[in-house]
Amino acid sequence: MSRAEIDPLERMSIGAVVRQAAPLKIEVDAAATCCGGACLWFRGPRSVALESQEAFELGSTVRISIPKHDVLLASALLYGVPLGALLLGGLGGSAFGDLGCLAGALGALAAAVVATPRRWLEARLSRHLQVRLPQ
Repeated sequence: MSRAEIDPLERMSIGAVVRQAAPLKIEVDAAATCCGGACLWFRGPRSVALESQEAFELGSTVRISIPKHDVLLASALLYGVPLGALLLGGLGGSAFGDLGCLAGALGALAAAVVATPRRWLEARLSRHLQVRLPQ
């Protein structure tokens, strides 16, 4: 089974509304994506521009899906790497006292944020993203 033909149960999906046909621009309701945490800070719809080979009518509802393992990879890179750097930097800097701990933690966190391959991750996720009409 190719990556494009991943079982629908192995994909995470969300509904969205088409706001522009070419290039495709969709709007996802923030309430539909909310986990009860930080996403509550960003109320209202979120617009995203996507590439799609299919043509969709304005106002139509579509399903956006991505493989679950890609979501796990993205989470590990975007959250895990900076968190690990923060902890290790603080531990390493603690040999120099409280200020050393703070400086080590913040320095390592800044380095991890800069070094995280966001562009590569975005390109990988966009290759595996599917936009389809609900079935």
